[in-house]
Amino acid sequence: MTFLHPLLLLALLVLPVAFWVTRMTPPPAKQYIFPPLKILQSIQIRRSTPARASIWLFILRSAALTLIILGLAHPIWSPKAVQDGWRNDDLTLIIDNGWAAYPNRSLIRETILRLGKDSFAHGHAMTLIATARQDDGSFTGPMVSHDLSLLRAHLQRVRPRPWRTERAQALKDVALSGRKLLLLSDGVATDEDASFRTQLQAASRRFTMTLPDRDILTLIKVSEGNNPARFMISRLGTAPTEFDIVAETSGHLTLRRDHIALAAGQKSVEWQSNLPAPVQRKMARVSLHLSDGHQAGPASIFLMNDSRQRHPVGLLLAPIPGDDINTPAFYLRHALSQISDMRQGRLDNLLAQKLSVIIWPSQTALRPEGQRRLKDFVTHGGWLVRFVSTADAAMGENQDGSPENTLLPVRLVGNLRDLDSVMSWEKPQTLAAFPLSSPFAGLAPPGDLVIRKTVIAQPDPELPGRIWARLTDGTPLVTASKLGRGEIVLFHADSGPEWGNLPLTGLFPDMLDRIVRRSTGVMAESMADKLPPLQLMGDAGDLREPTDVVKPLTASNLAATQPGPTHPPGMYGPQGAAHAYNLGPFVTPLQRQTVTGNVILAEKLTPSHDASAALVLIGMLCLLADIVLRARHLGLLVFVVVIFIGFSPLPIPSSAQAASVAEAARATRLAYILTGQETLDAVSRQGMKGISDYASDRTSAKLATPDGVRPGQDDLAPYPLLYWPIDAQTKFEAKRNAALDDFIAHGGMLLIDTIDAGEEDDDASAAQRHLAEVTRGIHLPALAKLDARHILAHCFYILRSFPGRFAGKAVWVARNADPNNDSVSPVIIGQADWARAWAVDDQGNHPYAVIPGQDRQRTLAERFGVNIIIYALTGNYKQDQMKVPALLKRLQP
Repeated sequence: MTFLHPLLLLALLVLPVAFWVTRMTPPPAKQYIFPPLKILQSIQIRRSTPARASIWLFILRSAALTLIILGLAHPIWSPKAVQDGWRNDDLTLIIDNGWAAYPNRSLIRETILRLGKDSFAHGHAMTLIATARQDDGSFTGPMVSHDLSLLRAHLQRVRPRPWRTERAQALKDVALSGRKLLLLSDGVATDEDASFRTQLQAASRRFTMTLPDRDILTLIKVSEGNNPARFMISRLGTAPTEFDIVAETSGHLTLRRDHIALAAGQKSVEWQSNLPAPVQRKMARVSLHLSDGHQAGPASIFLMNDSRQRHPVGLLLAPIPGDDINTPAFYLRHALSQISDMRQGRLDNLLAQKLSVIIWPSQTALRPEGQRRLKDFVTHGGWLVRFVSTADAAMGENQDGSPENTLLPVRLVGNLRDLDSVMSWEKPQTLAAFPLSSPFAGLAPPGDLVIRKTVIAQPDPELPGRIWARLTDGTPLVTASKLGRGEIVLFHADSGPEWGNLPLTGLFPDMLDRIVRRSTGVMAESMADKLPPLQLMGDAGDLREPTDVVKPLTASNLAATQPGPTHPPGMYGPQGAAHAYNLGPFVTPLQRQTVTGNVILAEKLTPSHDASAALVLIGMLCLLADIVLRARHLGLLVFVVVIFIGFSPLPIPSSAQAASVAEAARATRLAYILTGQETLDAVSRQGMKGISDYASDRTSAKLATPDGVRPGQDDLAPYPLLYWPIDAQTKFEAKRNAALDDFIAHGGMLLIDTIDAGEEDDDASAAQRHLAEVTRGIHLPALAKLDARHILAHCFYILRSFPGRFAGKAVWVARNADPNNDSVSPVIIGQADWARAWAVDDQGNHPYAVIPGQDRQRTLAERFGVNIIIYALTGNYKQDQMKVPALLKRLQP
């Protein structure tokens, strides 16, 4: 127990005086004989005054005085003060605010505020030191706080950053001698921990407070190709956990979403996309989402190289028309059109362009001069894909086996292997499973695939290392060999259906896609130069515009450059050919930090309690009990009760709702409907608070903190605008809808946000049916799409689009003006998820990214929110002003 005003305890010295006063009695009366008084002896005495005060009365009064004095001395009760030790002096708090702190950011803030409140309550100061660099490259701290308001201001500077911590560097210039240190650790080990522990030895006492490690996850890509893309998910903790993995396009459209559960002790799991090749190329990011819907942090997001960097492929024209379905070039053209930018023409035309791959069909013949130029193309980094022809088979033994001279990766046997002829003892073959070393690993050959003809490679010691695909009997079907900086790939069958049905299957474009993706690409020369920052990963995993502090990356040194303030994770390079720079590969594998000092669990932190109010209240109740007992003894109990009720300063409200309605009516405020879903209600609260503050800062409307209401239970009259988020879990409620119908009938405005419909447009009719079912019983007017001519588009800001978190979504308002409602639409319906676009968390950040993610979109969403508020508060006054010139003209004589 600690007292903030210990001198008030001297008042306990008056207790002996109180005891003396209580026990004090008047002197005994002298006795005189007065005969008439004998008459009074026969009168029965109903009330008597005791000669001395009761000991229980003394105890009651002493207890009351003692409790009041102790309460005024402001006692602070700390259940574990002796064990914790750090509560007994000024505290220096070292905070890990790197990438691993993001999943626990709310707990970190709550813990720091609780520790600060305890320290300030004990009369001590708190010093904050952050171990991750700020955006400008400097360290935060030491920052000394003596009250909660200053501490909250300092917390803005210690939010999690998307790079690793540097504990030793953060304490390099800090004097730790004699300090009591508390490390708020994320639990992740770094290469500086040995030096860090040495630095901590100078402190007088050391404590480590560990954060939950269940949701500290990393995501890295472990496959070279993109179809399918394989990822490894690792974690620090060992407790059971569940999360979702989401593959998205650059426009945040979901391509695939899987739910993953890790059992106790399971540290990692592998996941692969298994998407068709055309869909796979649209995948721009893969991220992990926790059970609360938030992303698991910067290390759990893997950005893909810009998919718009389509490696151009050149197809050598055949001497006969390639549009004939009987020609092999027809199937090549069809497959290539699905996977890459295809250019076709003669060799001179193709070599004049920037190409990654040139495909040489079997029906195209080249002169020796053309083959020499094609060899130069491969030597300087290009890729050549060939399909064997009967001429190559006939060459056979005349080959010298050198790719430089033959433009073939292997020597061929001098005859054609026909597995489907009437004279053959063999049967057509199928494909064997691709080896792990093959670029085709992970692709599944169809069960009905057959190869009828092939050209066999001559046995060679180097042949096994050049085989990418085999038939079931071991015969090579695809071989490859390097030539200079490029590579030559050979299909030992033609690209037409005469040699087999491979070109007719979906495997054929997938195999070509793997080859094209492995090629160097037309950006190879520029990759040696500096890669300027294009978009950088923010604290919440969203992509933002780069700042002046960020420096370009060197492509050749990309894997050795540690993410930090000057090189945050994100996209680097030119628009349309940007390279992804991810945090996950730099922090994986995860190792647990060796703790120092006594260990305290953050989630089990025992707060101190202020006992002053409780002690004063109990003391006053004791005095009240003394007064009641004394009044009862004197027969004045009824009189005392009446006086007490008459002079009570606190009115007795008729109900809690009456008090809340009165509070809501004292200031203009918005409201949102409580759905009973904790996550969704938190989003609504953050969104309405964010747009209220935004409007208050930019308009004359001063809005108080928005309220969460339950229509049918709470009075909706004080609120001009009501936000209603509707998702798949929202159900029809007759009582709620009746209250909402009455709300809009009496001039209220209802903003309906069908947030689920903003993510997928594939089933718009289902979303409309769900909305109609949920709003059944509410008399909605006929609706029309909101356009730039409506007063809502220019009542404050002039807008031509009305985005929220999602852009390009339709907004619906009343079609016809209702004169009974001042021609104001009583309802606004959209599917843009406005609350998440407006949301601002306790740190002043936007916790949800807008889609497709430009800062301009969030600004427009906030401006549209201001227009909605002004429209709800003022109606169509601007529309009336537009008619003023016409009215003045009519008033002229």
